[in-house]
Amino acid sequence: MKKSLTVICLFVLGLMLSACNLIRTNNDSDISDTSGQEETTIKREIQYIPKDCTYIVALTEEKLTEGDAFPDAPKKGDEYITADYRYTYIKDIYYLDELIGETEKWHVEVLDCNKSEYEPIMENICYEPVTSLYETFYGCRKLLVAPKIPNGVTDMDHTFSYCDLLEIAPEIPESVECLDGTFSNCDQLKEVPELKYGVLTMNGTFINCRSLKNIPNIPSSVTNMDFTFWGCDNLEVAPKIPESVTSMNSTFRECVNLEIAPAIPENVTNLSETFSRCEKLKTAPETIPQNVDSLVGTFYRCTSLTGEIEINTNTNSYWSCFLYVDFEKQNLVLSGTSDYLEEIKATAEKTD
Repeated sequence: MKKSLTVICLFVLGLMLSACNLIRTNNDSDISDTSGQEETTIKREIQYIPKDCTYIVALTEEKLTEGDAFPDAPKKGDEYITADYRYTYIKDIYYLDELIGETEKWHVEVLDCNKSEYEPIMENICYEPVTSLYETFYGCRKLLVAPKIPNGVTDMDHTFSYCDLLEIAPEIPESVECLDGTFSNCDQLKEVPELKYGVLTMNGTFINCRSLKNIPNIPSSVTNMDFTFWGCDNLEVAPKIPESVTSMNSTFRECVNLEIAPAIPENVTNLSETFSRCEKLKTAPETIPQNVDSLVGTFYRCTSLTGEIEINTNTNSYWSCFLYVDFEKQNLVLSGTSDYLEEIKATAEKTD
C-alpha cells in the first residue's frame, strides 16, 4: 500500500513539474536572454485610424478608415492620408557606380500648397518613424508658420524651398543629417535656430535668403558647404567654418554685404567661386591651405579686397581667381609656398 502511495505521489509531482515547465516555456516567448539577463518584450498597443484619415494598403488596395486598426508594419507603397498630408512608405536605393544600400522610410508631401499653416507632422506611423521631408513644403508660397519637425526626421532636402513668406525657421531636431537646399529661395527668412551636431551636408541650404543677416554656428559634423549662402545679400558676418568641412564651392558667392571672410579649414579641397562677386569683401582668409585643388573664380570681382593672402596650394586650377581685382590699387599682396603665385596674380588681368 505504501509502495502504491509512493508511486502516486511521484506521478503527481511529475505532473506538477511538467506544468511548471510548460508555464515557463510560454513565458519565454516574451523574454529575451541574449545579454545574460532576462528582458521582457514590450507588447505594442493597437493603434486605430482616427477620424477623416485613410490608410491605403498598396498590396491589396484595401482602404482602412476611422476605427480600423493600423497594420502591424508598413509595406512599400502604403499611403496614409490626413487633412494636410500624404505619407508614403517608399524605398530609397543608393548608387555610387553600384548598389551601396537601400532603406525604407515614410515620406511626407502636402496636399494643398496654398495654405498659410499646416497641421503637425506625425512622428511615426505603424511604429515606423517619419524620416523624410524631401521637398515637403516646396513652393508653398503662402506658408507663414512652419510646423514642428518631428524628432526622427533625417532628410530635409529642399523642405521649405521657395516658401516666400516664411520668416522664422522651425527648430531642427538632432536627428537631421541632410539640410541640402532646405530654405533655398526663402526671400523673407530672417531667423534660423541652432543647428545641432549630426548634420552632414549643407549644400545650398540658404541660397537666395536675401533677408538673412545672422547665421548660427555650423555644427562640427558638417562636411559639405557648397552654395550654402549663395545670394544672401544681407549677410554681414560669416559663420566660423568647422574643420570637418571639405568643400566650399560658391559658399558665399554674391554675398554683396559680406566684409570679412572666415578662415578656411585645412581639409578644404574646393574653393571654386567661394567669394565670387563679394564686392564689399575687405578681409580675405589669411591662408589658402595646401589641400585646396581648385581656386577657379575664388575672388572674382572682389574689388574691395585688401591686405595679404598666403597661398600654400600648388594647384594649377586657378582660372579667373582674381579677375577684375586691382592688386596695386587695392593694396593686395600674395605670399605663401605656392609655385604658381605669379600666375594666380596674373588672373586679375581682364580677358574681355
